[in-house]
Amino acid sequence: MKELDEELIADQREVLRGLTRQFRREEIDYQVVMVKKPSFDNKGNFLGIEERPEILKLPTQNKDSIKAGELLGKRFDMWTDKVELKSASQVVIVDDTD
Repeated sequence: MKELDEELIADQREVLRGLTRQFRREEIDYQVVMVKKPSFDNKGNFLGIEERPEILKLPTQNKDSIKAGELLGKRFDMWTDKVELKSASQVVIVDDTD
């Protein structure tokens, strides 16, 4: 069961690789568009305009690339505003208001 889960569930490296492909716009985005083309009979007579769907292969959209970059940046603490301070000394609060 564990081996099956390992095959089916993405691990950290796979997620990071996928985000990196999105960020670099290496992934393919499929979009369906309606294309209008003239239609003719065997004698070359115009019959009308035929509308058919076509699938376009495009690189990752800019918005998806930007989001992937944002997620990668968060993963590597590139966009953090907080500062984590570690110290071996202890903080001592002295109440001298008496």
